[in-house]
Amino acid sequence: MSQPQEKVYIKLADAGSRPQTVASVLSRIQGLKGTPEDLIAHAPCYISERVSLMLAEKVRDYLERAGARVEFETEEVPDNADPQMTRDEYGEAYVEFETPSDAVAALEQLRGSQPPISTHDADIVDMTPIGGTFQPSLRQALTKLDAKDDSSSTRRNTGKRQPEPVAAPVEEPRPARRRVKFRSSSFPFAILVGAVLLALLGIGVVMLFSGYFPGISKRYEQNTVIGQVGVLSIENPENAEIGLFQVVGTRVIKQVPLQGNKINLKLGDYYIEARRGNEVVRFPAYIKGRGHRLTVNVKFPSQPPFSNKVALIPAGWFRIGNKDTEIAHFGFPDESPDVDVYVDEIFFSKYEVTNREFAEFVNAGGYNNEVYWQRLIEDWPSLVEQVPAYGNFYGNDGWKSVRKYIRSDLVDTDNRPAPRLWEVDTPPYEYGQDEHPVFGITMYEADAYCKWLSEQTGRIVRLPTEVEWEKAAKGYEGYVFSYGNEYDPTRANTENQGTQKIGSYPPNSYGLYDMTGNVWEWVTDQYRADTYKEWQDAGKESVRNPRVFNPGKRYDRVVVRGGSFRSVNRINARTPVRYAMYPNYWHTNIGFRYVIEP
Repeated sequence: MSQPQEKVYIKLADAGSRPQTVASVLSRIQGLKGTPEDLIAHAPCYISERVSLMLAEKVRDYLERAGARVEFETEEVPDNADPQMTRDEYGEAYVEFETPSDAVAALEQLRGSQPPISTHDADIVDMTPIGGTFQPSLRQALTKLDAKDDSSSTRRNTGKRQPEPVAAPVEEPRPARRRVKFRSSSFPFAILVGAVLLALLGIGVVMLFSGYFPGISKRYEQNTVIGQVGVLSIENPENAEIGLFQVVGTRVIKQVPLQGNKINLKLGDYYIEARRGNEVVRFPAYIKGRGHRLTVNVKFPSQPPFSNKVALIPAGWFRIGNKDTEIAHFGFPDESPDVDVYVDEIFFSKYEVTNREFAEFVNAGGYNNEVYWQRLIEDWPSLVEQVPAYGNFYGNDGWKSVRKYIRSDLVDTDNRPAPRLWEVDTPPYEYGQDEHPVFGITMYEADAYCKWLSEQTGRIVRLPTEVEWEKAAKGYEGYVFSYGNEYDPTRANTENQGTQKIGSYPPNSYGLYDMTGNVWEWVTDQYRADTYKEWQDAGKESVRNPRVFNPGKRYDRVVVRGGSFRSVNRINARTPVRYAMYPNYWHTNIGFRYVIEP
């Protein structure tokens, strides 16, 4: 039984601060209700007639990446809607997931399509046809946009506006030449000016060879107001032995002389090493330059790791986002601006959760226990409000509706509640993959596993927040990739045909494996494109252990992090990359890991 296809009107609520970029996106979408300029000028306004929710989400993703704000409405478009709007529809649509067999494709056809997520994610998208309807003009335009993503990602990621066409200059008639007569009295003045210039040039040459200009340059660079340096302050209440190191290039570490507890440093990544007896703790320190100030409080962990499966990430500040480094890297707009964020001490799972570990949850009846599914139960009314088809199909009656949804949608290839593609067998996943990361699960399934594991261990186990995940992935060096500042496919599973056994590649400096590649990992935060801008505006001291969650709209897109075995595009494998996904969405390269609170 297929779920009904939800249709909505696409409304441009606000063109944002980059209307020219929004107009550029709109210009590539055919069948609009007006020209891009007219639509932007009359915002808020409708830009289309009713289209499928899947297609509407795709349009919204492109426009939001350009800085616009888009809303959906189910009510009828006002009477002034364009009567010439085409209503032709394709009988075939596409959704962002892959199926290895016709049986799985048929199963997904029965369940119906779900809203697409990040259409620019070539790593995640694997276009598989299923039944559905699209407006042909919009569908063709978006297909062209997808094809253009790879070739134009560099231009898009830098955030730079593309030059507009400039008309050839019109050559004006040249004025008639006039003869100029010089008076003999003007020559002594010219000789005087030339002599002054020669004297100044001579003084400049003397100053250059005497080292005067390098001295000026150095004094300028060391000035914290107009120069390119910031101030690092170190608070050391435990009188630990302190060392300061600079991260140079890819993986080169250079020790910096340290005298006193305050030092001027040029732009770049550093870390502080604190020693007390046999204990060694390292803290990241990124200096932005131009007067940026950072204080690192040396604090040793309150307790050592209680298991060899977890690593301790010490409390302290780190720089989140696509920050400036000696090696240039492209980034998406939602990775900026980079901001200092404080994160409390946390224990991080060294490895992604494996098939074997998740099978223990399944065999323990994890899909049948209401206690483990509280987040989905609490999100359900919001989901039904936004997508009424879910209410019509499953109802809106708490656990009763959620359980029906689980038993009909969160199922394996044999129609049992379990990760997708699992089958009736021992083991249910492919032989030899006990220690491969589990995939094909939604965020709700990952959250349910964490609640089950909390019950087993007596500790608070949960999914990490975005700031916890990025701090752990960058290591104390603040790397762009978990292993260094330059892309290296030999150090992570990013160019492969499938997952690898956990721990197959070297860990990062915190002792965490596969923070780059293997599978994307769910985090608990909702997605906001301007999250970092809001934190920057809030002020540094306010950004402590932030979590992005809107209780007024519980069901919303969340985030996956880290890239996967399909991340052949090095941009997708960077630690700052954020991709928006609906929490009830799944894919063959999305898994998770957990954190444990001290």
